[in-house]
Amino acid sequence: MNTKLISFAFALTVMLSCNRCKEECDDATNPECPNYVAPVDPCAGHSEVSAAFEIYQSTEYPISNPDGAQVLTNEILTGRNVHLHALKENATSYKWLIGQDTITTQDYNFYFPTSFAGQSIPITLIVQAPIDSACFPLDNGLDTTIQYIQVIDFCDAAIFGTFRGALDSAPLDTFEIKIDQQEFPGDPTLGCPLTYLFNFVQNGDSCDADISQISNGHFEFISSTITCEGSRGQATLNTNSLTFLMEYQHGISGNPELWPIQKFRGYKIQ
Repeated sequence: MNTKLISFAFALTVMLSCNRCKEECDDATNPECPNYVAPVDPCAGHSEVSAAFEIYQSTEYPISNPDGAQVLTNEILTGRNVHLHALKENATSYKWLIGQDTITTQDYNFYFPTSFAGQSIPITLIVQAPIDSACFPLDNGLDTTIQYIQVIDFCDAAIFGTFRGALDSAPLDTFEIKIDQQEFPGDPTLGCPLTYLFNFVQNGDSCDADISQISNGHFEFISSTITCEGSRGQATLNTNSLTFLMEYQHGISGNPELWPIQKFRGYKIQ
């Protein structure tokens, strides 16, 4: 009996002693202590000097809305504003090399005329900035990045073409639609300002539509003609897989905002 009591007392003493050790531990660098604080990397969030930059294209008519919606892309349509943005803030110097031009601002806007269509244009950015010597002692404070812009004639945007697919509401009933750009009758010098929609309401219709926004793989439109029942909406094409999604509405009366939204899914066939 005495032996059991002695063993119990010893175990109790050890347990209390261990608990007391833990309670008394206040070393913030010891993972076993309750007040342990994991070390923070002093270079977390820091980076070397970089000349990384982004390329945007305006999706709206630049004349009517030069500061309109933009899309991040290197596939640029002719006649549309291009916006270059260097990601490094407050650099000592920025130098853009575009053809024979040199620009020294963080941001730059310009456009490609139709004569550049079909070309791949190199855009070079050289950035010089103060270095973080504590984290990057080998950084020389200078970096250069080159990206290429693919210039596409506005009339040849990938979003124009023939597409085969079906509505989500009737996935087995496939049909074809077409988004087409055509020259203005009698004046080919105007390029292709006319957009036509074909078979949007599955009756072989053909009507014109106004473009509100466009990039190589995206198109927003509205038609005021009865033939297309006032079709309006947007279409997006994956230019790699050629898969296509169009969300649009049409109707001949009532508030267009209340017309049911239809989704056409398919792929580009021509």
